[in-house]
Amino acid sequence: EDLAVFARELPRRHANAFYTLSRSAFDAEVAALDARVATANGDEMFVGLQKIAKSIGDGHTGVVAPKDRRVMPLKVARFGSDFRIVATGPDLERAFGARLLKVGGMPIANVWQHVLTLTSADELDELRNSEALIYLSRGYALHGLGVTAERSHVVYTLEDEAGRAFDLDMSGLQPGQDANLHAPGQETALRTMRREATLA
Repeated sequence: EDLAVFARELPRRHANAFYTLSRSAFDAEVAALDARVATANGDEMFVGLQKIAKSIGDGHTGVVAPKDRRVMPLKVARFGSDFRIVATGPDLERAFGARLLKVGGMPIANVWQHVLTLTSADELDELRNSEALIYLSRGYALHGLGVTAERSHVVYTLEDEAGRAFDLDMSGLQPGQDANLHAPGQETALRTMRREATLA
């Protein structure tokens, strides 16, 4: 029933839902998701709805994430082909700066292609990349994409500067719980000093 309402109302409420995506392609995506209803879990259904919404193409169309997002207390940034941990929650400092190799046992290159499917198909690469990076720490998205076996915890395989690989088994935060992300040295970074100063 939710899928039927979604399929009917999205084109009706959108100013121009089919300016890049054809109606037939939209209907085919809806039909494919409908065929999975009997076997898909809730996260898979949510991800399926989000993929369809994002295939419309613009950055303003999407599905609001569930309240129980199971956010993992880390932040990932991309540097060329490398993905690194740039901020962590308390007691996870050993991961700061480490290269991200795998998520849930899946190589990061494959994971990246999965999370990109949850971004706006016809937007700038910069916007798509910033959206996709967020999904790397969202348990519901990783579970719904088939990257992890459950939404409540994720195993990240990392590599330190000495080339040593290690696993970080991380539990997702409860709804409303603050991630308290912190990057070593952020209080002394130049961008945080002399805030009152302005560029000439």
